[in-house]
Amino acid sequence: MRKVLTITLILLGCISSQMNEDTQQVIVVVNEKWEDSKATLYLLEKKDNQWQHQTSWPTVTGRNGLAWGKGEFTLPSKDMVEKKEGDGKAPAGIFKITNMLYGYAKTPPEGTKLNYTALSENYLGIDDSKSKYYNKIVDTRKIEKDWDSFEHMRRKDHLYRWVLVVEHNLNPTTKGSGSCIFLHLWISPQSDTSGCTAMSEANILKLIKWIDPQKKPRFIQLPRRIYQSYASQMGLPKLPVEEPKNEK
Repeated sequence: MRKVLTITLILLGCISSQMNEDTQQVIVVVNEKWEDSKATLYLLEKKDNQWQHQTSWPTVTGRNGLAWGKGEFTLPSKDMVEKKEGDGKAPAGIFKITNMLYGYAKTPPEGTKLNYTALSENYLGIDDSKSKYYNKIVDTRKIEKDWDSFEHMRRKDHLYRWVLVVEHNLNPTTKGSGSCIFLHLWISPQSDTSGCTAMSEANILKLIKWIDPQKKPRFIQLPRRIYQSYASQMGLPKLPVEEPKNEK
C-alpha cells in the first residue's frame, strides 16, 4: 500500500501545475474505502485565485467499489488494480468531463452551458471491445453495425434521463479497460452501478447548471484517504470532515 501511495503522490504532483493554471471547477467524489459503493460528491470552484467548497451531496458508484481508470495519467505499475470491462468498479483517478450533455428532453435544462443531444431509441452505448465504436455513444442511423454488446441509452428506468460523460479510457482507447462511464441518475440511495457514478435528479440538475466548460472542469474520484493525503499536491483544498449522509 505504501508503494501505491508513493506512486500516487508522484502522479498527482505531475498534473498539479496544469490544474492550477487551467482548471477552475473540480467535481470530487470520494468513497471511504476502495471497495465501497457509497460516496460523497463535492463541488470546488476557484474564485479570486482561491479554491472554495460550494456544496456536497451523496452519490453511489460501482457495486464493487473503485479501480484505477485511464484518465489524465498512466499507471506505471501492474501491481495496482486497474479498471476492466465488466468488473463492476468505477474508475479512480483524474478525468476531464466532455462538453456534451445527453438527455431525454427535447431541450436542455435552462441555464446549462453544455452542448446538448436529445437521446432517441437509436442511441446506444457500445461496450463491445471488438467494435471500432467501443466506448462511444452512437446514433445507429448514421453508422454500420459492428458490435454484439451494447446498452440502450433510452432506458425504461430513466437512469439516463440526464447523462454527463467522464473521459475515461478515451485517448487512446484501450480495449477491455472499461467503457461508457457516466454521471447519471440513481435508482435510490441504496443502489449501486456497474461502474458509473449516480445521484438524485435534483442534484444532477444542480451539477449540470454549475458546470462551465470555459472553466476547464475536472472529475476526481478517489478513496477519501488518498484525496485528503494528496490534496495539496493537486493544488486543491482538503474536504470538510463530514458524517456519512443519507438521502431519501
